[in-house]
Amino acid sequence: LPITKLHAIVEEVNQVPLNLGNPATKLNRMFSQADEWMTKYYSLIKRCGIECDYVPSEANSAPEESTEPLRIDEISEAIDDADSDLSIDLGAVIKMREILEIAQNWIDRVDAVAPKKDSRKKGKQEKHYMHEISDLIDESPAIIVDITDELERLKLEQSTTMSWRLQAQQSLRGIVS
Repeated sequence: LPITKLHAIVEEVNQVPLNLGNPATKLNRMFSQADEWMTKYYSLIKRCGIECDYVPSEANSAPEESTEPLRIDEISEAIDDADSDLSIDLGAVIKMREILEIAQNWIDRVDAVAPKKDSRKKGKQEKHYMHEISDLIDESPAIIVDITDELERLKLEQSTTMSWRLQAQQSLRGIVS
């Protein structure tokens, strides 16, 4: 539900001259909670590139542009707060969930192809094709959260594999000649 619609509904309810009782109170509470959440996470919503027609009452209408990269933990925190504080799913929360799901899926695939150093020691590493690494690197610009570490691991894995291939080719040429 877009918060602009919720706001419009609450405004209409508040203009009715009759006492609508409990339903009106619930609507006002839902809007109040949504407005508080939007106020707290408005700059994050903008940093995620989520279009939002509604500007919370206490938010600056022209938020300063942050050059800080988005982090998965801050998006997760916003979603967790929405899940615990809001009784409705706002459009911004749904879009944040999509961003988080895409990023987490990509990171999980990276972890499978190029595991962190500590996880390599725990067991035999599964083999992956070079095109999987290249595909993940090609997909990385579409991920809007900070994936610097994962991208470096991929590039290191790609570089190591390419170096090994070159050495193997040279060794095979030496054996053939």
